[in-house]
Amino acid sequence: MIQAVQGGSLDHTQLAPGAFRGKLLHVADDAIALDFGSYNLPVLAEGPLPKEAITLGFVLHRSSVAVLNGIELAPSTMVTYTEGHDLVAALPENCAWVSMQLSRADLCALGWRVPAQGFAARGLDNKLRMAFNEVLLGELNLLQRSSSAWQNAAKLTANATAVPPAYATAHAIRQFEDFGIAALFATFDAPSRKTRKMDLETRAGSYRLARRVARYMSDQLSQPLRIIEICCANRCSYKELQSAFRRTYGVTPKHYLSVRRLRALRELLLHDQSITEITDASLQCGLTHFGRTSAAYRKMFGELPSETLLRK
Repeated sequence: MIQAVQGGSLDHTQLAPGAFRGKLLHVADDAIALDFGSYNLPVLAEGPLPKEAITLGFVLHRSSVAVLNGIELAPSTMVTYTEGHDLVAALPENCAWVSMQLSRADLCALGWRVPAQGFAARGLDNKLRMAFNEVLLGELNLLQRSSSAWQNAAKLTANATAVPPAYATAHAIRQFEDFGIAALFATFDAPSRKTRKMDLETRAGSYRLARRVARYMSDQLSQPLRIIEICCANRCSYKELQSAFRRTYGVTPKHYLSVRRLRALRELLLHDQSITEITDASLQCGLTHFGRTSAAYRKMFGELPSETLLRK
């Protein structure tokens, strides 16, 4: 699953079995880009964010923990990413997020002290949380309606109270922009609080370790990786590796490797025209026990590998 985020590209992997369903919305005007997403299953999202803008994000979840760039987030948290910064998010089921992109020049003109590079996360206060729930979630519903039912103005019934789609979208975008700017100054520039900045040079060691090992796994996906080989290659202990993955991705290294392999197998079966045999595709993904692979694949995606291949 690849999801474009207004100039960025995030690689999505579902972390639990089941039929994956999600809602995505992308709207933009000349000044701001806005994205919204929600998923029914826990999801791992990673990749670079847009290179041309600062990203402001709001993460909404009920009870389970969401983890962004190695930091556990309380419900209703605001995050900021500088241009092109990597995002690594382990999102629980039924988690929703909203992000917007603003230019560095605009934020500097407003007087915000824009960091040169980095990621930061802070919880919203009660006033901002109420405003988000009462006002902005309604604007999201409006945007979803305007992007679907209202996308063809010719189909609108003559009604003096009907709001034209272009106006509705522009108004909702402005509402989010105003809220984002207000939240940014209230949350990150509050003099009585310490901003939790995560600069590239000062990231937690566990976060760096998890990212390094994840890249190592991806490069060695076709190999029968052993946990001892992973630890030796990355100069870490077993406990350090387990802790780093739980803090960064919300799962164990073994679980991460398993879902990445199953996802890679599904991508091959769906999109690689040269693949005609399931065994060949499985071996390319490091899956050597074919019976066990079929059972795990069916549990994860709701169909057998052979059924996926037939659909292609």
